[in-house]
Amino acid sequence: MSGEDTRDTLPSIDDPCPGESEEVSPPKRPLQDRLTVVSHVYHQRVGRNPKVIECKFTRDLESRQQVYERELEATEEWQPLDHGWLKDSVRMLVITNQEGQNLQVHPTDEEREATAKRVLCLAYGSNNGPHPCLDCCWLVPPGESFQGFPSQISQLCIRSQSGITEYTLYLIPR
Repeated sequence: MSGEDTRDTLPSIDDPCPGESEEVSPPKRPLQDRLTVVSHVYHQRVGRNPKVIECKFTRDLESRQQVYERELEATEEWQPLDHGWLKDSVRMLVITNQEGQNLQVHPTDEEREATAKRVLCLAYGSNNGPHPCLDCCWLVPPGESFQGFPSQISQLCIRSQSGITEYTLYLIPR
């Protein structure tokens, strides 16, 4: 030993680890609400392995508003889609057709037939009101859902192909 006092040069238990800074640097940009979508579609042909179509993405949202969620009913008449306070500031629309969810354990043939007809139709209306092209619409069968990014939600209209169809509407703000 050289006899030098090394107590001042040895690290203390309270010192940060090498490479660790005492202060946490602020994020490069302010935190934002975001939308993340992950979906998988499987198509299987007889005797073949399924084809998987994977879609996933994340988008930053401009606002910090809550999701607009409503349980609604569609009739056979076209009606404007409820969009609450969001007007045309919707980032994403999700509609879930709730029909067929609460059937008996062994539904009758009549129940199955009636449920199968409760398909939702979603279309853009005209500037003169909810009179969309009857041949051009998105269909949402019972138990299924639809998602999209509407350019003008105030122009969307909805109806049921048969009877009254219960659905849940989710609107995610920009």
